[in-house]
Amino acid sequence: MNPQQTLIGHSSNGIFRIDPRISGNKLVESQFKQYASKNDFSAAATTESGKLAVASNKGDIRLFDAIGKNAKTALPALGDPIIGVDVSADGRWVVATCKTYLLLIDTLIGDGRYKGNLGFDRSFPADSKPIPRRLQLKPEHIAYMEDPVSFTPARFNTGLNEAEKTIVTSTGKYVITWNFRRLKQGRVDDYQIKVGCIDASITDPSEIRLACCCRQLQVWRRQEHYCCARAQCPHGEQEGACQADTPVAGTTSTA
Repeated sequence: MNPQQTLIGHSSNGIFRIDPRISGNKLVESQFKQYASKNDFSAAATTESGKLAVASNKGDIRLFDAIGKNAKTALPALGDPIIGVDVSADGRWVVATCKTYLLLIDTLIGDGRYKGNLGFDRSFPADSKPIPRRLQLKPEHIAYMEDPVSFTPARFNTGLNEAEKTIVTSTGKYVITWNFRRLKQGRVDDYQIKVGCIDASITDPSEIRLACCCRQLQVWRRQEHYCCARAQCPHGEQEGACQADTPVAGTTSTA
């Protein structure tokens, strides 16, 4: 058996599998789902076992146990168009990306006949749909950026045979990383912002931690405004530091 992997694809109204090992038409006919209505699919992702999450520009998400069948779970429109979707390896968690925020969804069914199953395998009770956790930047951190927030599709960040540890996206020159363990505990405000060799680890709304390439960490307590002066690191890398900002005593250390 050729170890080459198969591919999952979607159009605005259809979902299909492509197998490069097949001669001629690479489309797997038994794994093709075409909808008559306009669904406007925008993104798709699979679990480690091949189960599928499909999102749309209408803001809804469908969970499939296999291509070619009806969705086991159809989550209603959650707001804005979804530009990206990713799934944890075990299928327990789905992260959907909208322009200015992310939605984290637990697919574990907690009530009813199918309690303990995932939404990929069974349908949620009509009165017990999962409630997404909304992940977004705080206004004081958005004010620190030069451009409006416009997230790229978020991904679970994991290594080979390792559980997911973070969710990563970016906006402009900034990379945003959420601590996945804290998110599962309900801590949607636990994230880090990085730009170039500058590392801004944000754990307190009143603080921004700036670590330049020389690996020296300085905490500045934010006051009324931002970036009216420039701070220079020994290696020439720069980051904004307001003249009104006051360093928090005793916080300079080696990162």
